Amino acid sequence: MIEKGFCLADWLVKCQNNDGSWNETPDTWTGTSVFQLMALAGLTDTGRKFLSQERMTAYEKAIRKACEWVCQNIRFRMTTTNYVASGAAALILADKLFPEQKWQVKAGQMARLAAKKITRYGLVRGEGRGRRILKKIYIHPKGIDIGYGLEMTLGSLGLYSVLSKDHEIASLTLDAIKSHLFFIYPDGTLDNSLGSRGYKWTVYGSKTAHGSQMALAFGSLKDPEVNRALKLTVGALYKYINHGLLNDGTSTDSDSGLPCFYPSVVRAANLAFALAYFQNHNLPEKDIPSQKPLWFKYWKDLNSVTLKRDPWMATVSGYNELTRYPETGYTYYVPGGGSLTRLFHREWGDIQAGTQLDYCQIESLHVPFQNMEVPSFTPRIIIKTSSGIATNAHSRKTIIKCEQSMDQLKIQASGSFILPGKGKKLDSVFNIEYIFTENRLTKNFHINLRDLCQGLEIFEPVLTDFETQFQVQNHGILFSQNNKTLVFNIKGSTGIFIKNISQMHCPLPALTALPVIYQWDQPAKGEYTAVLNIDVKTNPQKEV
Repeated sequence: MIEKGFCLADWLVKCQNNDGSWNETPDTWTGTSVFQLMALAGLTDTGRKFLSQERMTAYEKAIRKACEWVCQNIRFRMTTTNYVASGAAALILADKLFPEQKWQVKAGQMARLAAKKITRYGLVRGEGRGRRILKKIYIHPKGIDIGYGLEMTLGSLGLYSVLSKDHEIASLTLDAIKSHLFFIYPDGTLDNSLGSRGYKWTVYGSKTAHGSQMALAFGSLKDPEVNRALKLTVGALYKYINHGLLNDGTSTDSDSGLPCFYPSVVRAANLAFALAYFQNHNLPEKDIPSQKPLWFKYWKDLNSVTLKRDPWMATVSGYNELTRYPETGYTYYVPGGGSLTRLFHREWGDIQAGTQLDYCQIESLHVPFQNMEVPSFTPRIIIKTSSGIATNAHSRKTIIKCEQSMDQLKIQASGSFILPGKGKKLDSVFNIEYIFTENRLTKNFHINLRDLCQGLEIFEPVLTDFETQFQVQNHGILFSQNNKTLVFNIKGSTGIFIKNISQMHCPLPALTALPVIYQWDQPAKGEYTAVLNIDVKTNPQKEV
């Protein structure tokens, strides 16, 4: 195994460009050179006693060239936050091997630049797509991505702080890691349904991010909650292994056969760094937020809520982030508008999950191409107009209110419907109320329709797998698996429940779902209401 690692490193050295960078084949982007440098330096450091002099000489030469390239090229004018943080980790790793004062200085500068992107609430800004003005002025992205924040930036800052003994960065990083614990679900998966780069969400993390274990292993040395999170997230990975490789989600229905090996390789590197530099032996553990019975947390940075009302855990997104991709004419909207972008039940598992509102192959190397339209799994209200389809999930200004009592949580979201593309706002408005109790989740919908339209519907996809059976009934659908039932029951004013439905597939995250649809055909202007009750029962009942 060690020799295979060295053979891979030999190949990597041969692929290096003359300027010290590496191309991300088949693209010409070289920013990922920081990750190649991290891997090569980490291998050289941990495996030096097994290295021949010839290999050591070749690796040192490659590392030195790469360090010079990183010093000259990795900065916020060219890259997003995770690259800068990774640059700091890569340089300090190289300095550990071949001490160079300028690498130490540059690593410290980069670490502080990246740390400044940590908000007062512990989240990390600067992920997504920047934009240029007159081709010379680069506007850095402001998006927050839970996946890249925890799985890339904070892990790299943790590694930098340990190797450099930088206690200031270590403290900032630990606090930010603890904030991200609110997005780790009871099954150990990481919710990135509302991330600015959420189009690469795989449920357990972000497809091309290294993984959360590096950051959590760093934090586990000082905090028992983080140690528990580390154990949970490692255990969660097993659920997503398909033919020895990590899948892009829970579904294994793929036209291409084996999963892409990218997530497996980067998470293997992340786990190796965690084991090599953050040794954790029998340290204490403590319940993380998702293991506690009743709480909610409003994230001002995201205008969103994560919550736990045992047995439920959920994410309600009011995030208004969007990213424009001028080369394709595509605008990526983070699912928002008060949509429930993740719903989990202790006994059932995942029930709902938000996906791209308009599926697009934003990164051709990583987002699977589809020759047919991919429906969004994001629960939403849809208005069909002559100008297109508007939804609450595209809303740019959603008002979210939270209320907690002894036995329930209540979340309200209100705003306007938006036509995607240019983002035109309709006159119609919505209000969605979520009531979480021990035995039931109730969604109350209120729509004030002020626009002429051809259709109005409530669209609620329910996640399924190969074990899930279902029965369409008068006012909903009864799902069953493993001696448990999940009941979606919807009733409203004058509308109809649609019984003719078919299964939906999404390639990233790899999921399957069955939609619950309540519809008004050719609705007149006015007010419309509906109530959706969601129950999980251990004693099957056949009537809704």
